[in-house]
Amino acid sequence: MKRINSLEGLRGIASLLVLFNHLGVMFYPAYYWGGGQNSTVKL
Repeated sequence: MKRINSLEGLRGIASLLVLFNHLGVMFYPAYYWGGGQNSTVKL
């Protein structure tokens, strides 16, 4: 199957957005869910 480079780049950008979203939810759940929940990750 022929790959289209511009779509492959778009897929890479989308995967980075998902990664940053998951990291944000993990470290700052109140930012995502609202309210005053504490982070489950202890630094």
